Amino acid sequence: AGSLLGPEGVTNVSLTVSIDDGPTLLSLARRLASERKAGLLRQAAEAAVAAHAGSWQALTALGLACESDKKFQEAATHYLDALALNPTALPPMAQLVRIDTAVGELDQLERVLEAAVQADPNSVQHLNWLGGTFLSQGNLDRAEEVFLQALKVDPSNPVILNNLGGVYLKQNRGKEAIEAFREAVAAVPGDRQSLYNLGVALCSQGKCREGVKRLLDADKADPGKAPVLQAIASAYRSLGNRREAANWEKRAQEASAAQGKGGGP
Repeated sequence: AGSLLGPEGVTNVSLTVSIDDGPTLLSLARRLASERKAGLLRQAAEAAVAAHAGSWQALTALGLACESDKKFQEAATHYLDALALNPTALPPMAQLVRIDTAVGELDQLERVLEAAVQADPNSVQHLNWLGGTFLSQGNLDRAEEVFLQALKVDPSNPVILNNLGGVYLKQNRGKEAIEAFREAVAAVPGDRQSLYNLGVALCSQGKCREGVKRLLDADKADPGKAPVLQAIASAYRSLGNRREAANWEKRAQEASAAQGKGGGP
């Protein structure tokens, strides 16, 4: 409304929204959340929750509104209420994962995710979140178990394969890590993250000649990312090629400086 009326000289625009349908309210809240404006729907979400206490969509919309107002604990409470109604709902779980991971509420997150996996053992997304939670807690055995369970559902999922490879690296199981990363690359040949992980793993196992090739492929897939450029420099340094190492080190520093100035993600 403001964008339409602003050119006409109208500088103060107010809008009252009343949405009685939970799914519609959640859809609008998610769209506004991408612009950090979901707080505009707070009153509408509160009214919808009061009128429909059993709507997980309305509770999630209210959580998004609270997040926009930087009331993260209140938002987390609404997401938990939504998940109590529908343990496998992805929108509230995604937000709760982000909040609980940021504040370190991993025990709570583990319990909620366990309930979701129990309700739907074939949800790869929930299994990935649960495995990541175990990984953050340092419980590598449980993380491995959960990621392997996810791969039984989706054997070629590159995200799961990369995460499993990360677990193997932390367990000093380099050979198995490399195999997991190779499978991830085979599943999506041009994926930068998979190529980067494979290159770093190969170098960590003394196989830098192949590793640098994979890292160069990662840079070709998505050029100019500082971690990739730095890894290439380190690989050349390990190979004794100081000239190339210095060249890529310089590029990595330039990329980091550009990122610091808002020049890249």
